[in-house]
Amino acid sequence: MTKTLNILLVFLTLSLQAIAEPVVFPTKAGEYSHKGWKYVYEIQHQGTRSERRIGRLFLNGEEVKGEIGELNQEPIGFFLYFGEHGYNQGWLNTLTYDHEVFGKDGGPTKQASDLLRAAREKKKTEQAGTGQPATRPQSKSEGGQKPQPESEGRSR
Repeated sequence: MTKTLNILLVFLTLSLQAIAEPVVFPTKAGEYSHKGWKYVYEIQHQGTRSERRIGRLFLNGEEVKGEIGELNQEPIGFFLYFGEHGYNQGWLNTLTYDHEVFGKDGGPTKQASDLLRAAREKKKTEQAGTGQPATRPQSKSEGGQKPQPESEGRSR
């Protein structure tokens, strides 16, 4: 009887410790909590060309916002902030298609660094201009003119 109780006590202790461990690398969508921290991880259209990853971090119920490229090392995990647009948004440690954010050396992977660089450049372009993305606006044809066909090299 005592041996069974000891085994049960060890099992319960290990279970409680596992619940309290920080989430270092969540790759599945869901909510992860540790003390006052909560991480909400969403994967949209998983495995498709339009896959999107969104990570939101909360402390005591308040959402934590960041600057592009900001590193956040908290008890719940390590995250880089990727901005609010694109296929990788918010606080992430896993990119689309399960690509890693952090390499074995602990720094950002080349892919993560490239995405951060592009997000920073896009933000600078938008802030310098009218706040609109740097794309050509589509115009409606006027005066009975037919719209010109797009180049055939464009992907659809």
